[in-house]
Amino acid sequence: MRNELIAIKAQRLLLNIAKYVLLVFAAFAALVPIVSCVITAFKTESEYACGTGDAGQNHPALLDEPAGRRTGRLLRPGGF
Repeated sequence: MRNELIAIKAQRLLLNIAKYVLLVFAAFAALVPIVSCVITAFKTESEYACGTGDAGQNHPALLDEPAGRRTGRLLRPGGF
């Protein structure tokens, strides 16, 4: 009788733990897309169009100088 009571209490405890773990996981899974939408909402139009966080204009791959000496001149196709 006593062992059955302990087993039932243990099952209830495990069930309650599983419920809360599932609840936390579902809440996290629901909030992740919302967070990315909120972060995107704070981008400027040029950042949104370019897809980068720094508006893309000062991105090292687009400049003709090394990262230490940036004048802001953009590379042109054909080198001119």
